[in-house]
Amino acid sequence: DKGPYVSALTPFVAERLRIPRPSVQAGVMPDGPLLDGTTGLIDWSRVQSALDRKVQEQEQDGVQERELLFQLAGQSWDMLIKIEPAEFEARYAGECRAKAHGLQAAMRILNHARNQQHMLGLTLGLTVLERELYCLVAGGVRNPASMILREILASDRLHETLGHTAVRLLSTLFSPGSAGMNLRNVVWHGFVCKEDDCHLDKWSALVLVVWLSLPAPEEATTSPGLCELSDFDHMFVGSHMDALPEFPNLKVMSWTSTLVIPPGRMELLQMGLTALGNKDHLSFMLLALPVVEHSVRLLFCDTNHDTNILALAHHDEYFSTLDGWGQRTKHQVLLDSRLNHNGEANLLYDRLGPGVMSLLLDLFMLPGGPGVRGKVSHGMVVIHGHDSAPSDAQVPVVARVVAALAMALMAPPLASGAEAEDLTACEGEEKACEGEEYLNACRDWVHKYETQFHPRVRLETAHQETKNTIENLKNFVLTLDYDPDPKLAQLCTDTLETSTQLKLALQHVPGLRSPSSHSISTLIKSSRPMGSDCLQAILQELRAICAALLKKYTQLLELVKNKTARTQQRRALSQLSALLPCCPPILEICIDCVGALCQAADPAQIKFLNRLLASLGAFNRACSDKSLAHAIPPIMNFFDTKAVKAFFNSLKTKVAPTREHSM
Repeated sequence: DKGPYVSALTPFVAERLRIPRPSVQAGVMPDGPLLDGTTGLIDWSRVQSALDRKVQEQEQDGVQERELLFQLAGQSWDMLIKIEPAEFEARYAGECRAKAHGLQAAMRILNHARNQQHMLGLTLGLTVLERELYCLVAGGVRNPASMILREILASDRLHETLGHTAVRLLSTLFSPGSAGMNLRNVVWHGFVCKEDDCHLDKWSALVLVVWLSLPAPEEATTSPGLCELSDFDHMFVGSHMDALPEFPNLKVMSWTSTLVIPPGRMELLQMGLTALGNKDHLSFMLLALPVVEHSVRLLFCDTNHDTNILALAHHDEYFSTLDGWGQRTKHQVLLDSRLNHNGEANLLYDRLGPGVMSLLLDLFMLPGGPGVRGKVSHGMVVIHGHDSAPSDAQVPVVARVVAALAMALMAPPLASGAEAEDLTACEGEEKACEGEEYLNACRDWVHKYETQFHPRVRLETAHQETKNTIENLKNFVLTLDYDPDPKLAQLCTDTLETSTQLKLALQHVPGLRSPSSHSISTLIKSSRPMGSDCLQAILQELRAICAALLKKYTQLLELVKNKTARTQQRRALSQLSALLPCCPPILEICIDCVGALCQAADPAQIKFLNRLLASLGAFNRACSDKSLAHAIPPIMNFFDTKAVKAFFNSLKTKVAPTREHSM
């Protein structure tokens, strides 16, 4: 390894996580046993009594809770190291049966403790505990899917279910506040290693015992909607995925530590790669994801000026994180295109290049992508037994992708003036060649990677699908052989004239460009183009309108042909025959608007798009009504307003100077 271990914890944070020696010594219990002697679970009444005594001593806020947590951690560890796996399974099978993650998760954590894999046991324990807390409160809130741990701990439902004492201790353990220990965030955001001497073994034991001690959630909330790692496989498509390197068996291969993956973390990554070679895909993700996040953090700080402070976990402050876009105003998101403290460009984009940045954004932050770090860390992935994977099991694509990313981060592009680092360290010449070949293949694949989940790329796909749908509707119109409603036909003729004028206003506006015509670097630097959600909604509404019109016409025509149609249904078919010819031009105007604004709409244009979406919704609902004569006015009234005409004229005016200049 190169150089000594360098902690990513400030001294205050490290000290807060270190358990005082008396609390970790077997048999030392200043406040008496806090675990039930028979079940080994937490006796909350004893904890409450001990807490009451400490509060009466008027100690500083949070001190009494931390002291009890220290004692609980020591007693939990003392209990776990004495129990045999068979006894553990027999004792806790009932407690695990009703939990989101069952006995297999508990046995995994126990095995990690017995094998001295404390970082692995702690990441897994925090994952299952957070998910169980979520399940306890999910039935009592309106939108539980968006809840974060802080909101879960503050919920009234959790206080009602667990009681004030349990929530008070959990809040101290997980809270980032002045009295808290912030254990979950420090661990899962990659700030801590075993070299920090923060008693990861005791904390993993405590997390497991707390999880076992929680009551079962109500029946209505025991379906947590978990996913398999392989469920993400279908999301990664395209010819370039065929070149994704297969993971080899590298049990005896190792690499030296680097600037980006320094001592301590390289060992964790190596342990994860060994697990991946043994088909233990979950353990690989549990170990590799925090390492990848901290690697990106170190690269971020090495690349951007005045950001070294962000490489450390500070007490009572927000951390710099890989994802967490929703809270980007409160802390630095490492993948944001801008720096929070001065608004300057994030130079990481230029250093890593479009391939690495595209993959980071796709994996961890872009909507529509797998969001894999969040799903694994928040307990949303199914946990199988550590030995349940068959020998011929396929490695999930997302695990192979994360492994390739980790390999690419081992040797990222150098900062200005830096010297290249030697990564070769192995046992045996044959394995050295195999490891080097895999490393180079991963780097090559990652640097050629193209984003699949960027909103503009998804817009282009949806845009093409919608164009095809409208084209199918146009072709269908040519086959119509039913007499149209004469009164409605005249209204539709006027509509066609208006739509022709509007299309003329759009003919010089540049439309949606395919991803290949973008500079990929420019594309990924705006990871959230303004208005993309509304544009997607409009395209979805357009496709829905086409589908509804075709379905309605087919159903009505079938009734008429079978001579089972009522008078009202024959009238509706006649109206629809008059309406259908003018629908494609109207829908083409709408899709041209989407194409014109997809580069990045400004606030005024987004207002227009929202109005257009509302009008399309009214149009779609009217097409479903009994009288189709009401379908045309909503959309044409919208296009006929002065504000909308001014909008079309402004589009044409904005393009004109550019065209003259280019000539």
